[in-house]
Amino acid sequence: MVFAGQIVALGRAAPKHPVLPLVLVQLATTGALAALAGPFVEAQHFSAAPRLWAALLYLAVFATLLAFGIQTWAQKVLPPVRVALISALESVFAALWAAVLIGERLTLHELAGGALIVLGVAVGEAGAMLRARARTRLERIS
Repeated sequence: MVFAGQIVALGRAAPKHPVLPLVLVQLATTGALAALAGPFVEAQHFSAAPRLWAALLYLAVFATLLAFGIQTWAQKVLPPVRVALISALESVFAALWAAVLIGERLTLHELAGGALIVLGVAVGEAGAMLRARARTRLERIS
């Protein structure tokens, strides 16, 4: 529900504001909420291990800043429904990257689940395309 709410809210806000300030507001809000909720979820453990900081840097830049930036930019030009459909592929891409980058083996259930997600997105996109064609035909007739 929160994810859907974020897509809808961003769909309304993105066309009205520049991308970078909007991304920074999202990141600041998410960071503040995580800092407040974190201690209630699990005990906090901090380490000076270089590997931890490298992982945090990677996640901060690619999985957060870049992902929020691309989504915010995309929602300036795409409707929220299309962004939601594309976002549904996130778990499929995560599993594929895990398989390619670290050799994780996907089970038959995971492969079938990924195929169903891809099929669902394809059906959603095809339905939108068919509705747009029908609307265009009706406008030509009228």
